[in-house]
Amino acid sequence: MAKKILSLLLLLSLAFCIGHAALAAEGDMESAYLEGRISKEELDQYILENEAEGTETYEGDMESAYLDGKISREEFALYIAENAGKYKVIENFDEFDVELEIPEGAFVRQELKDGWLWVEIYYEDPAKPSFDVNIAFSEEMAGEFLGDLPQEDLDHLMDMVGEAFSIPVHELFVTPSGNTILYTRETDPEAGDYASMTTVYKGFFFQLHCNHNDYAPLTEADIRLMHQIIEGAWIIDTE
Repeated sequence: MAKKILSLLLLLSLAFCIGHAALAAEGDMESAYLEGRISKEELDQYILENEAEGTETYEGDMESAYLDGKISREEFALYIAENAGKYKVIENFDEFDVELEIPEGAFVRQELKDGWLWVEIYYEDPAKPSFDVNIAFSEEMAGEFLGDLPQEDLDHLMDMVGEAFSIPVHELFVTPSGNTILYTRETDPEAGDYASMTTVYKGFFFQLHCNHNDYAPLTEADIRLMHQIIEGAWIIDTE
């Protein structure tokens, strides 16, 4: 079991790194357009060239209208506020569908790869944190739940999750729906502040990561948003 946990966490770590690279590239291009450093044609060409890689954007049509100057920032913000709620993740898993609860005012991008997916929940406001959701499935662990893992495997999972932190502190909690979650937070002030929530549900590894762009201290409101997202996630069996 320990080797299975190791391979899945390495996969989730890879998903996190690749997803952030894709988001940074697209975000830089959008910023360059909004700041007048590149033309609309150059932005359109970049988006066209990268569409085939599987990146999806929540509120795509309205975001395009906003970037095209067809609607104002205020109109775009109002649309997002009125349509906050569930986001059905675009995935290629035959066994299930996933819905995520999106906090009010947030946007979603996702990267879809073979065997795992990465979803970014973010705000335009730089004072707010960003959230990454990584999901991977292992047939070897089909049917497993985090709450049912033996202590040895649970300890190993904590060790592996903790490798992404300098001085991690772990805590287990149970959601209102009965799912056991491993909450991990950085305590080294020199490393900045960030946190993750990890669970195993019917063989699916879910990991939610939260941090500010500058790794500023997370607030109680930031942690409440993590709980809202992880507890509002739904797996809908399709088989």
